[in-house]
Amino acid sequence: MRVLVEFAPGPAYGLDRTWRATCWNAAAERLFPGWLDDLGERNLLRYMFLRAEARAMLPDWHERARRLIAEFRADHAGRHGDPVSERIVTDLRGQSTEFASLWDEQVVQGREGGLRRFDHPWDGHLAFRQFTWIPADRPDTKVVVLHPA
Repeated sequence: MRVLVEFAPGPAYGLDRTWRATCWNAAAERLFPGWLDDLGERNLLRYMFLRAEARAMLPDWHERARRLIAEFRADHAGRHGDPVSERIVTDLRGQSTEFASLWDEQVVQGREGGLRRFDHPWDGHLAFRQFTWIPADRPDTKVVVLHPA
């Protein structure tokens, strides 16, 4: 997973079962200020709902937030009772009314690629096509690669 991320031509990162970034390349670190350049937990859901940087650079933040929760719910369903995943959901429900509201919608959706737009603080308007792979030998992880659109 790390090799694929390292040699990806654009921003790329790996996620564990709780959507914490476990590896990323320099392009991804630059693209996601406040997430991959931070010394914190690096959880994608926490970044999306608790960091102002995410909201500021995603012109379609609400739509992406809704889809992100639906995708996490799909992953989370297979691990019902996992204490780490449950803690993330419980914490976010208490820290973000938007997360709680979207979580309560109970929408489930498989992870999809597609067009991702950013209003980046340093690089301006950016667009990427997202591709996500689940390694056969590690089905609880994901590799996400963004290719310039």
